[in-house]
Amino acid sequence: MNIYLIRHAESFGNLSDSLVKDSNLTSFGEEQAKRLAIYIKKLDIQKIFSSDLGRAVSTTKIISKKIKKKVIYTKLLRER
Repeated sequence: MNIYLIRHAESFGNLSDSLVKDSNLTSFGEEQAKRLAIYIKKLDIQKIFSSDLGRAVSTTKIISKKIKKKVIYTKLLRER
């Protein structure tokens, strides 16, 4: 079994010096997620687990749409 760990794509919080708990993806982040989805489609992905924070949800929605897999969201995967 292979496990792939992916950090969310670029968010507005990444561009800020302050600690932002959650933020939306930038347009570059959306593009990153789309490119990652193309790569991931080549892998034999069985399940996708994701944090329930917006930036992670936005990233996995783009990926799951491309590879046609549902995402299991959980607060247990939030950054600490």
